[in-house]
Amino acid sequence: MSGSDVESEYGGSQAPSRSDRENIIVHADRLRRSNVQKKELREYAVDIARRLNEEIRERHSQGLHSLETEIPITFTVSNMSNSDSQRIIWYTVLKWLQMKTYRVRLDIKRDSCTIHLTWISEEEESLIILQKQFIAKYSK
Repeated sequence: MSGSDVESEYGGSQAPSRSDRENIIVHADRLRRSNVQKKELREYAVDIARRLNEEIRERHSQGLHSLETEIPITFTVSNMSNSDSQRIIWYTVLKWLQMKTYRVRLDIKRDSCTIHLTWISEEEESLIILQKQFIAKYSK
């Protein structure tokens, strides 16, 4: 908008004062994620990761190789939609799991989210299946 457009917008040659210009539209920096939001998002991600870690250790101690469990779908983060919170929190948790070389899959539905984790490779998983099939072939 040129100076003359501003003048005509205000019905004359008087342009808005500096104070008016600064307050007419909120500055974008004020809309970006705040430290409070970052802290809340991280707390949710850490809580999910800790719970997953406990469940992984329990399943592993039982001799199992995978975990399937629900993770939260509703988050309350200051000035942020639930869908944005989900995206950021789930992304963070998935990145942490990926960095620890888990095989991960999410099953996202309207009212739930199930995470599937496996800590053995696809090759190891295939070998276990073949071994079970081979043993079953000779069992009665």
